Amino acid sequence: MLGQNGFHNVAGTRCPVDFVELPSILMEHFARSPHVLSLFASHYKTGAPLPLELVTKHAERRREHAALDLHAQLFMSALDQRYHSPVLDPLGTESKGWSTRSLVELHKDPMFSEGPGASFFGHVSDTQWQSRFTHLIGYGASYYSYLFDRVLAGQIWDQVFLGDQPQQLQATGNPLSRRAGERFKTEVLRWGGGRDPWQSLAAVLDNGNMRHGEIDAVAQGSKSAMRIVGGWKLPDI
Repeated sequence: MLGQNGFHNVAGTRCPVDFVELPSILMEHFARSPHVLSLFASHYKTGAPLPLELVTKHAERRREHAALDLHAQLFMSALDQRYHSPVLDPLGTESKGWSTRSLVELHKDPMFSEGPGASFFGHVSDTQWQSRFTHLIGYGASYYSYLFDRVLAGQIWDQVFLGDQPQQLQATGNPLSRRAGERFKTEVLRWGGGRDPWQSLAAVLDNGNMRHGEIDAVAQGSKSAMRIVGGWKLPDI
């Protein structure tokens, strides 16, 4: 809706798949922000505002299983990469059961398991879990973008909208700031796939909260940019 690039085939989410989930993941931050919830969340009978204690408790409960969610996302990202790699299976993709064999081998990877029974997500014999992994189609070799964009969205949330920490909130920058919203719309949403997304990322973050050297490196989208992004935290939301 906010695209202004003039070309339908590069409007909206028609951009490099690495960045396609960035806007929707950023919206998750807004959906859980006490400042945003205070605008509409109220008791259906009394009209009393949603207590901050409940919001905090909900966030704490979500974080209890954050490691399991991360484990699953990493596993699916790795499986997606494996299925789209040059060498899929020693016996070749024409041999029966190649996708399941690749799945079983990944379950044995030390990154995901330290031995039999050490993982909640171990392979179950005579099953083909990969058949329900629908993102293998359409997101081929790019499922990692969900985790990648969680990092980017978290950085934009913290640096542009200044998060939800009391010490960060200022009159000119907070989750409800029109200035911050216009910045995100102008530098990211309006372009769709009409501009290099690395340049859009650098532009939206270039508001004085990051060093210019980092901004310039991010705009290049090179290995240096990936190293910088790799140093950003994965938001705990």
